[in-house]
Amino acid sequence: MDRLPCGLADWRALFACACASLWLAANPAHAAEPSTTPIAFCGAAASSEGLAGQPAIPADLLAQTTSTVEANLAMAGDPIVAADHAIALIASALRPYPASAGGLSPDVMAAFCTAAGEAYRLGKGGSPLQARLLLGLAYRLAGNAHRDDLAALAAYRLGLVAMDGATAGSRGARRAMLRSPDAPQQQEGEKTGSCGLISGPAALMPQGALASVNALSCAIATARSAQALETGAKASLRLARYWLDHGRRTPADQQHSLREAAKVSLNALGDAARISQPVLRAEMVGRLAEAALDTGLATQDPRLRAAIAQLDRDGADGPSRAQAGALKARLTLADGDAVTARTLLRQAIMLESGSALPMRLPDWYLLLAQADPVGRSAHLTAAFRALNAVRPLLPRFDAATAQSNFTLRVQPVFEALLADRLADGAGDPDDPLRIAEAQGLVEEYRQAELQSVFGSECVAARAPIRPAELHEHEVLLYPVLLPDRVLLIYAVGGVSGDGAAPRYHLLAQKPGVGRSDVIGLANAMTDSVSYGGDDSWRAPARRLYDILVAPVADKLGPDGTLVVIPDGPLSALPFAALLDERQHFLIERATVGTVPSLAYSQPGAPLRAQQAGVVAASLAKEVILPVGTFPALAGTGEEARFAVVGLKHGQLIENFHRADLVHALAARQTDVLHLATHASFNGRSDRSYIVADGEQIPIADLRNLIAQNQARGEQLDLLVLSACETAVGDDQASLGLAGAAVQSGARSVLASLWQVNDAGTAQLMKAFYQGLAAGKGKAAALRDAQRQLIAQGFELADPGVWSAFILLGAWR
Repeated sequence: MDRLPCGLADWRALFACACASLWLAANPAHAAEPSTTPIAFCGAAASSEGLAGQPAIPADLLAQTTSTVEANLAMAGDPIVAADHAIALIASALRPYPASAGGLSPDVMAAFCTAAGEAYRLGKGGSPLQARLLLGLAYRLAGNAHRDDLAALAAYRLGLVAMDGATAGSRGARRAMLRSPDAPQQQEGEKTGSCGLISGPAALMPQGALASVNALSCAIATARSAQALETGAKASLRLARYWLDHGRRTPADQQHSLREAAKVSLNALGDAARISQPVLRAEMVGRLAEAALDTGLATQDPRLRAAIAQLDRDGADGPSRAQAGALKARLTLADGDAVTARTLLRQAIMLESGSALPMRLPDWYLLLAQADPVGRSAHLTAAFRALNAVRPLLPRFDAATAQSNFTLRVQPVFEALLADRLADGAGDPDDPLRIAEAQGLVEEYRQAELQSVFGSECVAARAPIRPAELHEHEVLLYPVLLPDRVLLIYAVGGVSGDGAAPRYHLLAQKPGVGRSDVIGLANAMTDSVSYGGDDSWRAPARRLYDILVAPVADKLGPDGTLVVIPDGPLSALPFAALLDERQHFLIERATVGTVPSLAYSQPGAPLRAQQAGVVAASLAKEVILPVGTFPALAGTGEEARFAVVGLKHGQLIENFHRADLVHALAARQTDVLHLATHASFNGRSDRSYIVADGEQIPIADLRNLIAQNQARGEQLDLLVLSACETAVGDDQASLGLAGAAVQSGARSVLASLWQVNDAGTAQLMKAFYQGLAAGKGKAAALRDAQRQLIAQGFELADPGVWSAFILLGAWR
């Protein structure tokens, strides 16, 4: 069969059938015989027509598979590895059987589909789309079975999928992530409203923040009605953490977000306190109490104080007692009793130090630094040392919230230490020794951030550029965003007026504009520019110029080069489109380049245009994959031809396969690899990919292809990804494009921050390759191409077209 029969009267059955059809369309090899994929299996179960006939798989085998998968997912260690084992187990169990789920009860199927959805959410072998479909089907099956406990679990896990924000990249479509969602479709604690969206047609649509708020709210309400205490507590904690993060990113929404976080966490404390397992109960009550305290609005709430008092009485082990002591310390500190707070925190530190894995020790030292300002520097140093001791052992994701442990555990320590060493300390802020210490901290911070995203797949750092190697009017700038101010570390090429050799300098701006303010401005600008349709990007673009560029603008001269090492949240900011005091774009004043960290700040050299070997691969046809459907691309073939014609020595591959790249890279010296296709780069390195004809190529696999097939041992000079986008949603997701540069193994990567129309991409690429052929440097060629589009006026002059393109890595 080519498709499942979807001529069903009930839209719910039609939706279930469409899920299975989508999978079969992406896997035509399965269409000639009964499919054994979990989506087809769960889709058949959710369809009334699929329940007829004999059982396809014994119920006890399916139940045992479900139990084993859930046990795998619950194991300590790397959840991604565990999920991939679970996916393999699911495939092995289903392989001998047809897709029919006839005779199986809805609750058995709901449990299986919920477990499968979680495995596909986490594993490298899965995708967000597959997880969404499975969990949407699971939610409906649980409803059919009147199993609110399973429905709550499916909704919670569906909320985590949406929170991941990983959507397939396709050119020409609007991004789905909502940075500033309106009030959720339902209030937390109410089962009506958005619960209906979970198993409906909306579940097939791209997901984002609003979808996650809705799904988590639904999970909380459903769990409460089913007395599924653990699921309700986890969903409440994740939703509270979302609102806290949202408030940090969007200052305009901060008070609303803090109120939502306080409401969700406080409402959940009572149910969490009734969890039967002592250690889990202590963990969830403690984490919810922390979320409530983080809002700054709940210190006098009797529910919070009662929960902390109960946690203190019931302390099941050393870490639980340490957490209870730290929470009591925060309350006493809020009450103005710093002496008692310091005593409690020292006791918490002692208790945590006795733990086999003192993961919270840095947190308690950070709190002690707040309670003891006199000893602040010493306590922050202790926090840093404690973090370094446990960081190699930290799981990639926090088990209670599914958040990155980098964001939860690592980032706060580095930010506090940098603030202490650079902003709050005494002495000359431009002292070379002080700057060297700051650079060491910033670089270690960046390396920790990259490592948290890319893990063992991260490429080893290289020897960074030294200030003396910068050309005249080349400025290397990296902003450091602290909670209450912005620091600018920079170096300028050439000999200064007093004859001193180039070195790094530090500009510490006055308190008042900090990390959340800059993130808010960057989000406002990027959203407006990438969506198009209005000029609301202008005000934040002008303000960001004053904060980030104006203090060093005089160092650029009339036609200089600004190379930016962006702090995580700034990685998706189009610096080229910032506006100076004359309302001119930065790109009109200077060439702009970007490097992901100082460790990857090699300037490179102009391309040997007359001898450069080029492989240009394009994809024009529609492609349906498990990760999504990718529409036909009209302009990619033309783009790829520009690369080959412009640089003269090359091979053009239309509608390419992975094998075509393998052959082309092995057959010739390749200096430029141009890939005109769909792609997605997000905070999950193992799920970043480019799309080929009928297949996806992981970015790590692409790196290996480049490394294994590079002729004569020379490094690829330039990788062009003309149809890519970065995911948005959190600081680490914005590292996606920088990660592509790091992982590709190329000296430079030219790619786009968001989806751009085919006409704009084609014109920019033509001008870019003309510049390279003329012997210009890569960043200079990009600048000329962008200025040509600006000069044309009309649609192409819109920064939403030309400023999407960014050069990462070697800029010369």
